[in-house]
Amino acid sequence: MPQDQSFGQARAEIILRERMKELNCLHSIARIIARTELSLEDCLRGVVETLPSAWLYPEVACARIRFRKMECQTRGFQETPWMIAADLRVHGRCAGSIEVFYTAERPARDKGPFMAEESLLVDTAATYVAFAIESRLLRTELERHRNA
Repeated sequence: MPQDQSFGQARAEIILRERMKELNCLHSIARIIARTELSLEDCLRGVVETLPSAWLYPEVACARIRFRKMECQTRGFQETPWMIAADLRVHGRCAGSIEVFYTAERPARDKGPFMAEESLLVDTAATYVAFAIESRLLRTELERHRNA
């Protein structure tokens, strides 16, 4: 096999492996969100623990979710200059954020050390989490009205 073809195949395998990690992350987030018996805090904690594994450099990735006064973060969380984030838009308003940081410098990619696909991933995760928050808030409000 010519060297160019071998290099192209290796690159395609890396890209495929990264997309699989992202897809697995989204599936995991969807499963966590679907567990309606989880409190909102437990739901956010589960999501935040899932996020780092999907990034190109999971060994130096950490994450944080902020919603109102609630904050969940991964073990060993460290705020650094290498960050990618998305707003949590709840009922049309920014009510928090999802942030992923690298704790060590990594080579430049599309957005600092992050790939364009990782930007899409954090945006999608924020959409899923915002939906889960809205759902839980509405369920709480409905229960309060039923008990009034």
